[in-house]
Amino acid sequence: MRPMFFEDPSDLSLINNKESYLWGDAFLVTPVTDADVTRVPISLPSGAWFDFWTDKKYQGEQKIHYPVSLETIPVLVRAGSFIPMIEDIQSTQQYSSQKLNLHYYSDSSVTSSQGMMFEDDGKTFQSIKDGQFELLHFKAKQTVIAEQPSLSITLERETQGYQQMPAERAITLVVHHWQQAPTGIKVAGKPLNISDQVNSQTSESDNAYWDKEAQTLSINFAWQHQPLTITVH
Repeated sequence: MRPMFFEDPSDLSLINNKESYLWGDAFLVTPVTDADVTRVPISLPSGAWFDFWTDKKYQGEQKIHYPVSLETIPVLVRAGSFIPMIEDIQSTQQYSSQKLNLHYYSDSSVTSSQGMMFEDDGKTFQSIKDGQFELLHFKAKQTVIAEQPSLSITLERETQGYQQMPAERAITLVVHHWQQAPTGIKVAGKPLNISDQVNSQTSESDNAYWDKEAQTLSINFAWQHQPLTITVH
């Protein structure tokens, strides 16, 4: 957690901002601390930001009045961010990243970005000192050629990992704010089947579907932790 003025120490307006905070590099969070409010003001840093709950896009360097409810608090995601997630669990004892949802927040204003995920067994006290961990690196490059966006995402793993780590991960890469139907998707050079219906996946493990209404592109594949590149056109 970091105060807002860490984003830009030269911006004096951020020094007294105690309503919001940054959570890592990706999230801007604004807790609701007053009763009976329907909107809260949020001062956005530069860049593009997306509503975590609805994917609505906001341009930075402005103050917005964000609608709130009892169910959610304002959480915004910086464009170009990678967010690794798993499905809901009841206890940390159930945690496993063998099935990993990797969310990428695409925007034409961000031509390159990167993210990282640290993982160990959750038990070894000196996992870093003993080298019993892994670092998963995610990199993205995006261009627009003849009004057609092109995206390249590379996955790599650093270090030898830890005992009982997944030998293979089932990855669902979710690209947010993908506004056009893709003409081609490749994983490690292999073309994937593409569906335009969110619930119409093929029986193959490697496939993709584009949700026109939500403007999200989901790509499913298996990863054995070798350097791997996904391309979208």
